[in-house]
Amino acid sequence: MDILERQRRRSFWGLWLLIVMIVVIVVAPYVIIYQAVGAAKGPAAGDLALIASDRIHALRLACMLLQLGLLLLLVLLMYRQNARRLLAELDLRRAISRSDAVFEAMRDPVVLLDPAQRVVMHNHAFEELYGDGSGSLVGKSLVEIGNAAWARPEIGQRLHDVFVRNRELWDFEHTQTTRDGASRIVLLNARRLSQQHGGPPLSLLTVSDVSAQKSSEQHIQQLARQLTGKIEQLSDANRELEAFSYSVSHDLRAPLRHIAGFTEKLKRHLGEQIDTKALHYIDTIQNADRRMAALVDDLLVYSQLGRHALRLHPVDMRSQVEETRAMLEATDPRAAAVQWDIDPLPIVVADGNMMRQVWDNLLGNAVKYSSKRPDPRIEIRHHRLDDGSHEFRVRDNGIGFDMAYAGKLFGVFQRLHKTEEFEGTGIGLASTRRVLVRHGGDIRAESKPGVGSEFRFVLPAMLDNPFNTEVSSSTQ
Repeated sequence: MDILERQRRRSFWGLWLLIVMIVVIVVAPYVIIYQAVGAAKGPAAGDLALIASDRIHALRLACMLLQLGLLLLLVLLMYRQNARRLLAELDLRRAISRSDAVFEAMRDPVVLLDPAQRVVMHNHAFEELYGDGSGSLVGKSLVEIGNAAWARPEIGQRLHDVFVRNRELWDFEHTQTTRDGASRIVLLNARRLSQQHGGPPLSLLTVSDVSAQKSSEQHIQQLARQLTGKIEQLSDANRELEAFSYSVSHDLRAPLRHIAGFTEKLKRHLGEQIDTKALHYIDTIQNADRRMAALVDDLLVYSQLGRHALRLHPVDMRSQVEETRAMLEATDPRAAAVQWDIDPLPIVVADGNMMRQVWDNLLGNAVKYSSKRPDPRIEIRHHRLDDGSHEFRVRDNGIGFDMAYAGKLFGVFQRLHKTEEFEGTGIGLASTRRVLVRHGGDIRAESKPGVGSEFRFVLPAMLDNPFNTEVSSSTQ
């Protein structure tokens, strides 16, 4: 029940109370006097005449006092009634003021229409967009305003359905040209409103300008088409890379096998007649052949690291380190002399095969570059960073390198030492970095010549196993 309805009911009951009080004020004194006079006309009237006269005067005085009190009460009630009415009117004005403020503050154009589609009320945004500068648009037909922005018959029919069929108009897209000459794409929403105190129904029409949104959508679609084209180009490049990998794995291996086979046959053919210089030439050819074969294998591994999808599953980092250590000790005599110091390592969610490549490259390099030390030592550390990421460290006491060349360390075919000093193809660390980047991590190195090197790589916390446990081990 609104403010006007409550005030109407209070006024109704106040009017009846006023009528009752007026009747009491006018009639009550005469009733009392009549009763007193009737009592004076009884059998003892002669003796009681004087007494009755005194009583009548007293009753008249009492009635006058009663009338005065009732009049004061009536004034008080009228004052209270008027005060309530004023408060109700003030509350009503405040409510209307708040409604008008909200209505005017709306950024989208809003208009109230009558059944004839004439403007009953509108906000400032509607006048700013569709007005002609002559003032209020109230009373004008919708089709007459806004530079024929509402002239389409379809709009009139849909608004007519809102009135007649009580059918709500919901996000109807409409392109119109407003009075400023701009073409806009708007969404129209309309619904019928019933007035509580009678009168014809009204239609509330809101206009939402989505031109910028539509332009953004078109731009996004254009970018999506460009992205699709880039993806197709990337797919073509991947197919070409696969073809190249196939060629490397088959076409290039065949000549290498021929070189290795014929040099071995030449060596056997010469037999004991081979001199020192010829043997040196044959050994050089065979070493170059082996280096080329290793380079082909590393290139294949490097290309496959970027093409294959990640197969994520829980990976026990401690087990992988132990497996890599065992493999090195079985294939490289230099690893047997290494003193290993390994921290407890966690279980992470990663691609197991790719992580094995990381440990193979890092531990293999640590063994290789510390092999010339009389007491080679390799340390593997782990701790959690503040953001929950895992940081692993592989430290050795090998020959180290100059940090001035650290930028080249993770590039393809980049070597900081001569091949005669240490074997290798210069692809291992590049492959390691590619694996870690694909997992969302990174790697960096610190070193000092003659002291050793430390490689730190980080795996993000999102790859952490929810049931993570650390596998402890004794230090050897």
